[in-house]
Amino acid sequence: MKWKKTDLFLHDDTEPSVKISTGLLTAFGKSSFPRVCNLGIGRNSVKARLVIINDSSSFLSVSRSALPVPDEMAGGRSLFVSVRRDSIAIGPLFAVLIGSGSSKESVSLPNMEDYCRELADYCRNAGCLFYLFSLKDWQDGYVNGWILRDGSWRKASMPYPDAVHNRVHQRKSELSLNFIALEEKMKQAGIPFFNSRFLNKWEVHEWLSDDPVLLPYLPASAKLTSKRDYQNYTRSYSDFFIKPVYGSQGKKIFRFRETEDGYWLDDTSSAGGPLLFREAEDAFTYMHPRLTKEPYLLQETIRIQKYRGKPLDFRILCHKKEEGWTVTSMTARVSAENSFVSNLYQGGAAYPVKKVLTELYGDRKARHIRKMLAELSEEVCLAIDRKGCFGELGIDLTVDEDERIWLIEVNSKPSKNSEYVMDGPKIRPSAKAVADYGMYLSMVNGV
Repeated sequence: MKWKKTDLFLHDDTEPSVKISTGLLTAFGKSSFPRVCNLGIGRNSVKARLVIINDSSSFLSVSRSALPVPDEMAGGRSLFVSVRRDSIAIGPLFAVLIGSGSSKESVSLPNMEDYCRELADYCRNAGCLFYLFSLKDWQDGYVNGWILRDGSWRKASMPYPDAVHNRVHQRKSELSLNFIALEEKMKQAGIPFFNSRFLNKWEVHEWLSDDPVLLPYLPASAKLTSKRDYQNYTRSYSDFFIKPVYGSQGKKIFRFRETEDGYWLDDTSSAGGPLLFREAEDAFTYMHPRLTKEPYLLQETIRIQKYRGKPLDFRILCHKKEEGWTVTSMTARVSAENSFVSNLYQGGAAYPVKKVLTELYGDRKARHIRKMLAELSEEVCLAIDRKGCFGELGIDLTVDEDERIWLIEVNSKPSKNSEYVMDGPKIRPSAKAVADYGMYLSMVNGV
């Protein structure tokens, strides 16, 4: 579909109507056009009366009665337009699905406020309509979305979008009947819905284990289904993790360590220090009430390289473009004092990858490791992308004391607090990448 950027205006008319300049028609190679056309904005369309204005400039004006559009489109807003045989499409229209934390007066964006503003600003400058919406905002024929206007999020009736990025931040919400119903409606409407759900650690391990290229980078892992699984691991490994399959942000993780003193158990959910047990069975008994509440997996502990005496790993943000997956940003994450996880939600700190690797290995080796981190991340994205529609993935990698790279986790809803953006540009690279992919899907799949 051919798109051109043009000035868009709104006018008042009791019936749906469109005014188009001869200059815009000429730009699409047309000297005439049907007097009644199909007007589309996002996934909404209507039959509209067409008025051709003899003007060599390029502009389009749409009546407010035609489709649910915000007043911010008035006054010459620059947007993309596609003119085909008997139809005119305006767009692209990209939206982000957020959690249910919104009301008539305000929208709640936990840890995402700056990021969403960056998305809105970038889309506006690029000539794209953009809004946020929650599950309850999807209505029959329109969406009660949130647009950024004059520095504030305002409610506005919006057409159905051309593409949607899922940023619902709770797994429980994704299992709700409202979410399932909305997903089905978008599927029926042909609306691309990328990053449609959270990933879980075990399914990712199974997917990547089938790839001979990626298998050597995976720590040994096993599903914890019984006490026997735990006992087998204590016989095979003196140091391993017990992680919730659906966990995130470094929460609810245990670390088991066998020493001369006995068996130590660390817990990211506990404010106290590690606990010492005389027998491995006693440690299991202590954990058991938690282990019955949700599925867990067992994973060998990697002898992680340390930075300034603290465990180190890397968050690699990757995004899909028209030509394929690419690394958008890298962040080195260092754990807090006396912590065995580096997640920023657990008190970890973010550093530039180049700085950390150069301090540890020198310039030449640092460049080689950075290249390896990027190449492995892109391979992981290709493998995950075969399992669904994704546009953004956060890949957690680490380097051990022997300089071997390991894959720790893949996240389909990477935290926007994990990016190293200090002294960076106003709009972070990941916001640009997500918006670009949303606009690409919108323009490819527009109707």
